Amino acid sequence: MTTVTDKKPAAARSLRADARRNREAVLEAARQAFADEGFICQMDDIARTAGVGVGTVYRHFPNKEALLDALVAARFELLAEETAKALERDDPWDVGWWRYRVPGLGQVDWVRLVDAMYEGGFDGVLSVEHEDPVWGGTEERVEAGLEVARRTLRPLLVR
Repeated sequence: MTTVTDKKPAAARSLRADARRNREAVLEAARQAFADEGFICQMDDIARTAGVGVGTVYRHFPNKEALLDALVAARFELLAEETAKALERDDPWDVGWWRYRVPGLGQVDWVRLVDAMYEGGFDGVLSVEHEDPVWGGTEERVEAGLEVARRTLRPLLVR
């Protein structure tokens, strides 16, 4: 005999309050770690900053890529929410200056990021600014940083 239940799959169930708090603490610690150190940040350090064990981090995010994916998804969700608010205004473009930063010290997988944006429905222009302090300070360092950016982003250019 087959029975039907209204149980959701494990992935779709809501987290317990403590697990939700832990996940949010991990995301906040990761957000800061990626901003400060880029992709070289360590999961152990993220756990320590979040005040949880490293096992808790890995329970929510099996690797750094999954953690970064969650941060990027949250950023795009915020962007979608702000866009929806803007569309309710008389002039949707009258929203001031928006600045969304993707840190990475040269370790951002731009192809993957841009693919994810377009797969998520983005069809606008992507503007990338070169403001990495690692590649600043002298004209030679700025030029070297711009060359790294050019080589990295060239495959993504559409003319």
